[in-house]
Amino acid sequence: MLVFAGSTAMAQSPVSLPRADGSEITYYVKQAASQPAKQLLVIMQGSDCNSVRNNPRIQEMFVPMLPNADVLTVEKYGVDASLAWNPEDYRTDCPIPTMLYDSLSQRVQDYSAVLKALQKQHGYAHVVVMGGEEGAITAVMLAAESDIVEASIAFNGGGRWFRDDVVYSEVSQLPADLNPDYVKGIHEQLDFLAGNSPPHAIVGVHGMKWWKEKLAHDQQAAVMKVDTPLLVIQAEQDTSVSPIAVQQMVNEVRAAGRTNVHYKTYPDLDHVFEDAQGENHMGTVINDMKTWLLEAVPPQS
Repeated sequence: MLVFAGSTAMAQSPVSLPRADGSEITYYVKQAASQPAKQLLVIMQGSDCNSVRNNPRIQEMFVPMLPNADVLTVEKYGVDASLAWNPEDYRTDCPIPTMLYDSLSQRVQDYSAVLKALQKQHGYAHVVVMGGEEGAITAVMLAAESDIVEASIAFNGGGRWFRDDVVYSEVSQLPADLNPDYVKGIHEQLDFLAGNSPPHAIVGVHGMKWWKEKLAHDQQAAVMKVDTPLLVIQAEQDTSVSPIAVQQMVNEVRAAGRTNVHYKTYPDLDHVFEDAQGENHMGTVINDMKTWLLEAVPPQS
């Protein structure tokens, strides 16, 4: 049973789990009480190069979302809490291992390994996964392959193809009569990253493993593989991903008969759920998530 009123959270301490290549996964479990809860909320961060432990938005808004649930967060490859919070897109101190080895598949593998270990220890009765932006993509991927995820929430994660979202974010605020050569140039750059780019090249804070996987990933196909309740949320004033592409993806999924996929939009809000006046409405969005979860995963006797 999912319960939304509750107790003060216990402190989070880092835990390590070895990977097959000799590196370590760092993760945190915030316990709702002195004993493990029956519910586990899994939170996945976006594509930025930051420690999830130091992300103020996740820690202040999402970690307390289900007060009676334990909360799991997992660091990306090569990251731990010693990496200070930096909201800039292209920070210069992103760890080299992160840039070379972080990817969608690596993140899903890490979360799967941690969940397997936690289930062996605590046997959570209910596991809910949620994430925004790239975290939305990985949340869906995990829900598609996991037999313990009971429900998932993906918000502002974009449509079927990452390429469409990249182009949209580049041109959405530019003049409508933008030179077609500009868009052609974006596609050429993405073709290069998806194709024969140098294997150890880094663009932004991401290596070629990350770029190739993101550009090849079919999010619609992943959504189609999810059999449990899935809530897709999209802010319609988002300029980081294409709301149009998200709507098209949802329409096609629904047309294929996937009644487990639910869709909610926020017409006046942007990528971080702010309105045109700069007022943040994340509290409203989180309350809507809670309401949906109570319906998707009803109390059980």
